[in-house]
Amino acid sequence: GGGGELIVGLVQRFGTEVPALRPALEEAAAGALAALKVFGAALTGRITPSADPTAFAVGEAQFNRRLHHEHALIASAPELWRYGLRLRDEVEAELEQVARRIDPSRHWRDLVDRLRERSAPEEGALLGLYAAEVERARAFLADGALVSPTQAPLDVEATPAYLRAAVPLAGYHASPVYAPEQAARLLVTEPTRALGDAARQRLLRDHATLGLPSLVAHEAFPGRHQHAARTRGLSEVRQHVGTPLTAAGWALYAEDVMADAGYLQGLEERLFQLVRRLWFAVRVDLDIGLHTRGMTAEEAVEELVRRLPMERRHAEPEVLWLCQSPTYGLCDAVGRRELLALRESYVARERAAFSMSGFHDELLGYGALPVSLVRWGMGLDG
Repeated sequence: GGGGELIVGLVQRFGTEVPALRPALEEAAAGALAALKVFGAALTGRITPSADPTAFAVGEAQFNRRLHHEHALIASAPELWRYGLRLRDEVEAELEQVARRIDPSRHWRDLVDRLRERSAPEEGALLGLYAAEVERARAFLADGALVSPTQAPLDVEATPAYLRAAVPLAGYHASPVYAPEQAARLLVTEPTRALGDAARQRLLRDHATLGLPSLVAHEAFPGRHQHAARTRGLSEVRQHVGTPLTAAGWALYAEDVMADAGYLQGLEERLFQLVRRLWFAVRVDLDIGLHTRGMTAEEAVEELVRRLPMERRHAEPEVLWLCQSPTYGLCDAVGRRELLALRESYVARERAAFSMSGFHDELLGYGALPVSLVRWGMGLDG
């Protein structure tokens, strides 16, 4: 099924780009496909699903162990649960304030739906719109006031068929670690005729142009692509040792940096940025709730749909990923919190000598090492 399509797609892509690897890739792919068939047969014929709807949960002890040993966080699940609830309430309050300034007669969710409809791009224009926004973000950072510019190439491409299920809208794919000459890719999932008219229109609304600035700041400049490009030039240790708490936290933090610097053009784009932040805030408590507090997957789907302007078709795979990846769903929001606290400590030490670009360049020099280690390396510990 989907796994086989993924393997075939990877062989086609990398076998074409690096012909010498194709025989080895085809041999490895044949073995992987055979293993997938055996696994599929086991799932359908020999493995009985658990009757417990929370059987996926790792439990609080294991969850805390991952927080401490994978992400080097001192905080444990209960404290982060409270933080997630507080952040969710704060973002919802700010959404209401911004929505009232735009249109006092509408609730923010209704306003977002209407703005999505109004700013839906035309079919066939998506790649050009994303590419233009990427270049606008790159140009916005060209003076080096926020972070030293990078010339690392980033191609905007249509999401290949074998990855569409994993990239519902847009997603960043870094260049291979040992092939830095290859351009990274920002994959954009376009509507296809096979979807039908209604589904194509829904997808175009999801790509609302008002949300592009924050998404591109997150995925491209100065977010994930800027971070990945800088990491490529670091030591072997800093290239390979890290946590998504730092990398994903940086990407969400990057949205704030750009917004604070005036990149967003008006309150409507600010509204869409806050919707994204609410999504990551809700993720914190779903991650902890699913794995430590007895929340079922269905309850998590309902919470996403209730809290966010999100359809079930997007909420269900999101929850599936959260069930499979304990502690990873909270990394964006909690990582952002840790980086903001780190910057606060840095500003307090540097005072008048503080430089935003100096702080960011020094921070990116640590790659994705845990923020607690970065704090120690910067001499801000204790």
